Amino acid sequence: MFMPKQKKVIFAMYDYQPAPFMKRLSAFMLDIMLLISAATGFIFGLSALTGYDGVNEKYHELVSGIAEEYQFNIEMTTDEYSALTEDEQKEYNDKQLMVNQAIAEDDETMQAYLRLTTLMIMNLSIGILCSYLLFEFAVPLFFKNGMTVGKKVFGVAVMRTDSVKIQPVQLFVRSILGKYTVETMIPVLLVMMIFYGNLGIIGVAVIFAFLILQFILYCSTEKKQPIHDIIASTCTCNYASQGIFMDNEEKDRYFARK
Repeated sequence: MFMPKQKKVIFAMYDYQPAPFMKRLSAFMLDIMLLISAATGFIFGLSALTGYDGVNEKYHELVSGIAEEYQFNIEMTTDEYSALTEDEQKEYNDKQLMVNQAIAEDDETMQAYLRLTTLMIMNLSIGILCSYLLFEFAVPLFFKNGMTVGKKVFGVAVMRTDSVKIQPVQLFVRSILGKYTVETMIPVLLVMMIFYGNLGIIGVAVIFAFLILQFILYCSTEKKQPIHDIIASTCTCNYASQGIFMDNEEKDRYFARK
């Protein structure tokens, strides 16, 4: 009676043991804080190396110079604008259109703007990438079983969907292609385009639809897999109760004995 019961318990170890939602959420929140802190530091460092502040200052000097030619106050606040009469607001709006047109036609100002935008996107993307390489790739390689700092603290692991240990290439696909490229940089670039007025409500709708898709995938997939897990064929499990095979050979030997 003892041996069959023991075999049943051992077999259950290798069935999918999902990590509780609160454990996953807590690990996610801790990891997000670490990623944001690291990305901020990397971005500041890159900005200093690439001379971003100098380009930004030069661009604003050029814009201010054009505004002065038209006697236009580019630093007017919303409250100050609201205090203007209807005629004054119309005059202000007309001058703003002329200033914007003059900026667009000035080659030096537009070159400074393009360089500033390029540096902004480059520093942002590389800074975030460095933080992902550190906390979502290097750290899990050190801790093993796909564990980030948050997952290590709250007892959550990552494995292949067939209960085999995640390999470095698969971890890279999960963290860099899935988490960084698809789940982070696409929304970040959409937010930037919304901020600069290139997308508006369409961008907001796309981001909202993306979040809904993530929620649907988490709720509907058998192993609670968001996009990054689907791309890498991985899943998140409860480390304390989940049995994880070291490789396919160990898995084959185990089931050959059944």
